[in-house]
Amino acid sequence: ENQSEMILEMMDSELPPLRLWSLDKISKYPTVAEDFRERIFSLLSDDSRDVRLQTAKGLVNMSDLNPAEVLLEHFQSETDHEVALAMFEALGEACFFAFSPGSPVDLSQDIKTQTLGIATDYLRSDSAESVVKGAKVIRKILELNNLSNEMTKSYLEALRDRYEKSMTEDDVLRADLLSVLAHLCGQSGTKADACVLYEPYLKEGLTVQDNPALRLAAAQGLSYVDKVKALELFKQNDLMSDENPAVQQVVIDLAGQTGDTSDLQWLLGAMAANGYSDHAWLAIKNICQRQEAKFLVKWVAELEAADGATGEYVREILDIAEQKAASEKNETLQVQIQQQILSRLVERKTWESALTYLDEIGYDPAEKRFSAETDASVLKVFLYSDAANEVISMLQTEMGRADLPDTSLLVPVLKEYFLDETVSDEPKLLLLNKIRSSAFGDHPNWSALLRFIDDALMAQQPGPVPPPSVD
Repeated sequence: ENQSEMILEMMDSELPPLRLWSLDKISKYPTVAEDFRERIFSLLSDDSRDVRLQTAKGLVNMSDLNPAEVLLEHFQSETDHEVALAMFEALGEACFFAFSPGSPVDLSQDIKTQTLGIATDYLRSDSAESVVKGAKVIRKILELNNLSNEMTKSYLEALRDRYEKSMTEDDVLRADLLSVLAHLCGQSGTKADACVLYEPYLKEGLTVQDNPALRLAAAQGLSYVDKVKALELFKQNDLMSDENPAVQQVVIDLAGQTGDTSDLQWLLGAMAANGYSDHAWLAIKNICQRQEAKFLVKWVAELEAADGATGEYVREILDIAEQKAASEKNETLQVQIQQQILSRLVERKTWESALTYLDEIGYDPAEKRFSAETDASVLKVFLYSDAANEVISMLQTEMGRADLPDTSLLVPVLKEYFLDETVSDEPKLLLLNKIRSSAFGDHPNWSALLRFIDDALMAQQPGPVPPPSVD
């Protein structure tokens, strides 16, 4: 409260620097109290040109104060070009705010009409800054979609005519104006007419080699006109390797929206380039979401071989493929993908992730859905995750009511685990005791395995193997 009083006091100071200080402080407030409204408006007629300029610039972000009428009044009497332009910019923002859906501000339609008239005058001027500000205000008011069709089209044509003139003027102005045209191609109220009027200029701008900003505006506009045709046009003009990173970004994003499998190869290349990996990967994923599971399983090999591809990327595509196979009701392919995912997790020794995945897919050894090789990998997951109950369950399923089969792939896995010196003795001994206490019966192959485990543990510790616990 004390600071607000100080600011109000400084607004009335005889010294322009103090009035400027107060405006700077006010501009940093997220919202401006009604108490300041009239004080701020009064500074639009301040004797100091700098104070008037700073006030106008501040009002650009204070449209909720409903400054349009006051701005228009002072604009009409302002003699300084820069100050007048700043007032006009704030006036345009105030109109946009007032006529936006749900706005609490009530403003006369006549003020909007006068603002458009001023914007048109600026659009026709020779000052590049004035032209751009005029064009942007016209664009914002057209976005509101509350003008008649005839008026809308007349302003669209005025923007087109000024762009044509800019083609022989300043390159920066030309790019700025084409950006305005491009934006209007993406707005629902202006899209139909804007696309017809501006498409030729957008296509032409795409081929201008010495104006990167112009190519960016052209690419953005064509993306609004027709995404599929735009992507083909971008590829024909090799915009995937455009010198302007922002242009490349537009192409990558559009490929994600409308591209197909033919785009995956160059996107893999973009993924390896600095600065594009995240966007390229998102585009790749979006394309993959539109493919069948069979294709994705085959394509994963290309992804693995690509520079910049990580294990996480491969896993994401396999997850997409698994979901696709499930929705396609292709159980055989779904199991194949699940086995591939498990194989990768085991290969990387990410035991916790593998255990979580087994729980997600509801793995049950009794279902015999997976190959013997995959079941052996699953046993390895259980062993290295200290999941003793799951190990026992797998062994019981493998043996049934008989001995371990001579060809069982679980036996080498068990031997490897108990011989692994990177695993401490404690979990091995706990597991062995649990195995001994389970009802596996007295069978030759099983007994031979237990003797092997005893010998392995004996060799790894100085003392004898503890006897099995007695319940």
